[in-house]
Formats: sequence, structure tokens, C-alpha cells
Amino acid sequence: MTASNAERRTWEEPFLAALRRGGSVAEAFREAGVERSTAYHRRRHDARLARAWDAAREAGQRKALRGQTAPPPPHWRAAFLEELAHSSSVSASARAANVPVATAYKKRRDDPAFARKWRAALHEGYEHLEMEVLAHLRGNLPDRRIDVANAIRLLAAHRQTIAEIRASQDERSEEEVIASINDLIDRMRREDGDLPPEDAHG
Repeated sequence: MTASNAERRTWEEPFLAALRRGGSVAEAFREAGVERSTAYHRRRHDARLARAWDAAREAGQRKALRGQTAPPPPHWRAAFLEELAHSSSVSASARAANVPVATAYKKRRDDPAFARKWRAALHEGYEHLEMEVLAHLRGNLPDRRIDVANAIRLLAAHRQTIAEIRASQDERSEEEVIASINDLIDRMRREDGDLPPEDAHG
């Protein structure tokens, strides 16, 4: 086992165990003694860890729901927006905030201020994803692999919202923004020949 593998294993198991007990992602970081950036970096580039992370969060949520009648955690919105700005994934953000996805969507519908923060965080996360995808396509990540299918899914899922945001910020139309996103999706799809064409444009 290499030093990096050994170091990774020292925090992975306590981190996953904390999630399985129903703790928040932030609490699991603290308990495992791992930096947030380190954990998310490993998640992005280690499909095994990503699957275990999601499974642990789901187990923790089920455990919490079995005996839970309490309202969502008081500061869940900050945790949700922080993760959304990092990953642009609504489901991952809900897991990080320890709330059901439906709770987040309801808050967005009912609270215009939260809806604005959601859009800003989503745009930030989307930009991070695009930069990582471009680095991958240019061969600037020789020692890393990204989850191509998941990147395509996220790019496609939010392209309309991103097009609306960017069209309001610069001189491009929504159609031009969507076309540029679709081009990036197509390039990613060609990078992984196993993905059928329909995966690109949803």
C-alpha cells in the first residue's frame, strides 16, 4: 500500500462511519480529521469512494428518518449552498445539508432570496465543472480521471438555467450559450466512446 493510499484510508472509514450514523458531511469531516477540499478531491476522482459516500449518506438519512420528527437543521441552507457552489449537484447538496431534496426545492419556491443564492451557487459550481472538464480535454489532468458520465449529466441538467444567467450577464443569447455547452458535452462524449449520442443532449 502506498503512503497516499494509507493516508486516505486513515480518514475514509471514520468519515463514512460518521455519515452512516446520520451526521452531516461537515460533522463527518471533523470527526475523520480530513479537510473538506481533500475529501471532495478524492470523491471527484475515486468512483469507489463516491459510491460509498452516497451509500453512507443514504443510510444515515434513513436512520435519522426512522426516529425523526424534528425540523431540518437550523443552518442547512448554508451547507446546501456551499456544496452547490462546489459541485453544482442538487442531490449532493441536499445530502451535505442533511435535508431531503424536496425540502430544498420547496425553500427555493417559497423564498426568493434563497432562490437567488441558489442560482448564484449553481453558476459557480457549473463554472468549476466546466474548468475541470476543459482541463481534462486538454490533457492537463494526466494523473486524474473524472467521471465523464456524471460530468455530462450535470452539464446537461443545468444548461438552461446557466444559459439564462449568462445571457443576462453578457451579450450572448441563451441559444448561443446552450450551443457552447452542447459543444462541450459532445467533446466529452467523444472522449468516452462508450456513451451514446443521446446522453449528450438529454
